[in-house]
Amino acid sequence: MIKEAMEKVVEMATPKLIKVNERSYSSKTIFPVMEPVPAVLTDIHTLTGLTDYLKTNIDKLDMSQLLIHVQGPAHVALCSRLTGDFLSRPHYLTATAECPDFLYDHYYSVEMFIIKLQAIFLPTELQRQLLSIVGNLKDSNTTKFKDDGVTQEVTVKAGITRVEETEIPNPIVLQPYRTFFEIGQPESLFVFRLKTGPNGSPLCALFEADGGAWRLKAIERIRDWIKKMVPEVAIIA
Repeated sequence: MIKEAMEKVVEMATPKLIKVNERSYSSKTIFPVMEPVPAVLTDIHTLTGLTDYLKTNIDKLDMSQLLIHVQGPAHVALCSRLTGDFLSRPHYLTATAECPDFLYDHYYSVEMFIIKLQAIFLPTELQRQLLSIVGNLKDSNTTKFKDDGVTQEVTVKAGITRVEETEIPNPIVLQPYRTFFEIGQPESLFVFRLKTGPNGSPLCALFEADGGAWRLKAIERIRDWIKKMVPEVAIIA
């Protein structure tokens, strides 16, 4: 009696394949037994780290079976072709660029804006020009803004002896650190804006004005750089 009951329990627990309207269904929830996948190498922050891994090939990978996916200006993944019965795609490595933060569409105090402009943007003639303009903005010496939507004029008092009207170009071309250092930072357009804060002090902001074109340029440069370094590995961007 006990044996028959146990056999009945086993029979009921065993999944069965059922056909309904020519479609196959299982009587139980079943889970696939997947092939083991490698641990993904993370904490790689340069394209050089990615290409060094491929060149040394310490894991004895078949280069013809690999795929590099440029996922964005700051993210690159190394993975395999589709493998196994369930067509899985093992990932081996991800490289993520470490880029400093700058909040676009956000107004900074003059002091913080100057710090960010020097720390996060490549030194160029226009960057130095913008630094010069912003460096003269202080609570005690800014007297007037004139704005026509394209350029802003700021009347700046220099001490008590002179008043200088400075025209701020818009949009302005700058190069912030936003992608891997190996490929160089793409130039892009920004709109620079000034306004008076609640306490009467000037506030500064940059607004992105290229519609994200810099992202495509960065992705293309990453693709071209990797192709040059490891031409035997397939790459998509």
